[in-house]
Amino acid sequence: MTGVCVIGVGNPYRRDDAAGLAVARAVGTAAPPGVRVREHDGEPASLLDLWADAESAFVVDMVRSGAPSGTVHWIDISGGGDLPPPSPGRSSSHHFNLGDAVGLGRMLDRLPARLTLVGVEGADHRAGCGLTHDVALGVREATRRILRSIQETDRRS
Repeated sequence: MTGVCVIGVGNPYRRDDAAGLAVARAVGTAAPPGVRVREHDGEPASLLDLWADAESAFVVDMVRSGAPSGTVHWIDISGGGDLPPPSPGRSSSHHFNLGDAVGLGRMLDRLPARLTLVGVEGADHRAGCGLTHDVALGVREATRRILRSIQETDRRS
């Protein structure tokens, strides 16, 4: 079992949909040695391979739930916790269904001991590059929270 894995999900050519990728890149430049950082397009089955053998994993993606853009959602799935029920509008902008990936991981006993889903509320997922201002602020907040959580875990070890 290895330490921590951070997986940023998104599409760099769909504006705010790149929020998860931006968090992964920021964590990758500041994380302590040994933290695995990956970028991912959102295909659920291959996600299981990315967090394989990780003690703790963070999966970061842009979401749309109706909250103000830039809002950071933090969902701890550890210990059998459930995903919030699907609701209209609460999704990413690609065909990524994290609930299916978590369900498949549970069924195959391929979830990390600690799994945290981090969503950054997006505003613009049209074609183009660059995050909107509020989403860029949300990326910074998500990055800070993940790095703080990694540090707290290191102190407890």
